[in-house]
Amino acid sequence: GTYEVRYTDSEAGTTATNSLQTTEIYAEKEWEYSGTETPSIAFTLEFKSTDENGNDGWKSVFPEQTVTLNGTADTEPEKKGKDCYEKGEWTAIWTNLPEVMPGSDVSEGGVTQYRVVEANTPGGYQQEESSGTGTSEDPYVIANRRVISYTVEKIWKLDKGDNLNGAEVTVGLWRQAGENGTPERVAKNRTDSCSALNDQYALVLTDKNLTGTVTDLPKYA
Repeated sequence: GTYEVRYTDSEAGTTATNSLQTTEIYAEKEWEYSGTETPSIAFTLEFKSTDENGNDGWKSVFPEQTVTLNGTADTEPEKKGKDCYEKGEWTAIWTNLPEVMPGSDVSEGGVTQYRVVEANTPGGYQQEESSGTGTSEDPYVIANRRVISYTVEKIWKLDKGDNLNGAEVTVGLWRQAGENGTPERVAKNRTDSCSALNDQYALVLTDKNLTGTVTDLPKYA
C-alpha cells in the first residue's frame, strides 16, 4: 500500500509517522418488484491484479471480504470491528481499503481498481449488468430481475395410418400488452415489440421433439 508521512518535531528529536492511505467502496442491491419474498444476497469485493507476466485478472481481496445483505442495516458495526457491512437498506460498504493493494493493477490513476460481484444469485432471478463507480455518490449498483420459464407442447392429431414424416412447426412466444391486452410477439431484448424473427423467441418442434422451453423470461415486462 501507499503511506502518507507526517513529521513531528519535539525536544527529543523528529518523529516520522506513516499512515496507510485508504479508500471506501460502496455497492447497492436493486430488486425488480422485490416484495416481501426478497432473499438475502452476498457481495464480494475483488481487485484487478497483474501477474509477473503482465496478465490482468480479478482476485478476491484477502482475507475475503463478503457482505451479506438482507435489507436491514447492521447495528454498531464499528464497535464489532467490522470493516465491511450493510450500511443501509441493501447498501454495502467496505472501509479501510488500501488505495494501492500489493500486486494490483494501478495503470488507471495510480490506484487499485476494485469491483463488487454478486456471490449467490438466487433461483428465479437473473443479474442485470452492473453500473456505478463504487463511490458514496455513485455506488456500484447490481440489479436483479425476476425470471420465469415457459414450456409448450405440440400435440399432433392423426388419423389412422397417418405418418408425420419429419414434420415440424415453429412456435412463437406472444404476450398481452397494454391496458387492452393487445397480443404482440415477445422480443429477446425486452423492448415493447419487434418484427424481425431473429429478435423474437421461437421454438422448432418436430415429431421427435414435441416439447420446448423458453427460460429466463422476465416475469414483469
